Amino acid sequence: MTKRRMSDDEIDRAMAPQDTIVPASGFVSAVMARVHEEAAATRPLAFPWMRALPGLAAIAVAFVWALVSLPPAAAPVQLAPEWLVPDGPVGLAAVVTIASLGLAWGVLRAAPVLGARRRSQI
Repeated sequence: MTKRRMSDDEIDRAMAPQDTIVPASGFVSAVMARVHEEAAATRPLAFPWMRALPGLAAIAVAFVWALVSLPPAAAPVQLAPEWLVPDGPVGLAAVVTIASLGLAWGVLRAAPVLGARRRSQI
């Protein structure tokens, strides 16, 4: 089988606009009415609090740790054991990271149980 090159006229004919397709009367209005019904019927999405809790908890821990780490005004008060107190911002970042990862792991482990309870309430 030999391949034949198309002439410019054949290409123009193939690429020429075809007859326009017009939808049936009432189709557009019926589709738009259905779209508006669905838009009115859908509930807004709930905020994913279970996914946000680890980050919020990490922020709270970092804030409390920063308050605890402030230099004392008068007498020093030791609120945490010596081995737990991080040295500088890198140590604090390590402790906050480990704490937030642990909290996220706990939330992910509890999510199937909490999700099953929530589904049974709906």
